[in-house]
Amino acid sequence: LVNSEGVVLTSVARPEINGRRLGKDQLVSRALAGGQATGFWSEKGVLYQVVAVPLRFDADIFGALVLGYVVDVQVAEELARMTHSQVAFFEGRRMVAASLPTTGRQAVGLSETTAVLEERAASWAGGTPPREPFDLELLGDRYLGLATPLPGKSSGASANVLIVKTLEHALATSRQLTRHLLGVGALALLFAL
Repeated sequence: LVNSEGVVLTSVARPEINGRRLGKDQLVSRALAGGQATGFWSEKGVLYQVVAVPLRFDADIFGALVLGYVVDVQVAEELARMTHSQVAFFEGRRMVAASLPTTGRQAVGLSETTAVLEERAASWAGGTPPREPFDLELLGDRYLGLATPLPGKSSGASANVLIVKTLEHALATSRQLTRHLLGVGALALLFAL
């Protein structure tokens, strides 16, 4: 909770930041100007997704409420379940959370996989990942990767999310569609004859 000057009045999760000035932070300043702001913060190696909303009394804004949660392994695993892919969150070149496997063959090469992904993140010029999908090799398997910047990063290094899928899994839908089209084409040819 911040007052109208952006000074932290109280923090439930982190009481040590009480009294800190956040008025220049773009998310807090947008809320203090009357708008709602959503974005990402990072502090001490932890990435947070937050929303900042103005607190009003009649027409006057007397502060802002900032709510959020830590982007951690549970968030990465939930996103991985939704996308049927592996997911990694980066701040700059450092991976802060990932849904990488912790059992089986992939777990044996977890540090190698982390190093490869962090090396890829380091190659993104200016912290901005490429807009198009790219090939990636992890532990001998080929993957298709897509990275995108996380919106509203307030300060510091850029934040990005990387979603990777084995090339076999990524191409499975198009192969299945090809088989169906060939079957329909064969039936059409049979009926035409």
